[in-house]
Amino acid sequence: MMEKWADFLISAVRYEETFTKKTISHCKVHPDNGNSVGEGTTWSKEEVMDAIIKGNRFVTISKDDRGRWKRGINVFLLMARETYLNTDNTSNTEDYLMNIPEF
Repeated sequence: MMEKWADFLISAVRYEETFTKKTISHCKVHPDNGNSVGEGTTWSKEEVMDAIIKGNRFVTISKDDRGRWKRGINVFLLMARETYLNTDNTSNTEDYLMNIPEF
């Protein structure tokens, strides 16, 4: 049995570009079933942020060379002028989920 990594797992993101920056609009979110990764559904950035505020933990995931899911990095909220989804607390004020593909 696999150790549960988080409450939810993020495997991909969709960005939208404004005049000044690129921000996440949606994430592909999977439930972490402990022994498996559940089917992914599309969540808005606001839904992910609300879930984090309510105490849910999120981790990025990706597939290895053999097609198996591997654990990535914890996702947190970075609060500045706006609230951002982030995996790197050294990043400037932007949405940033390291090495996650776009869909």
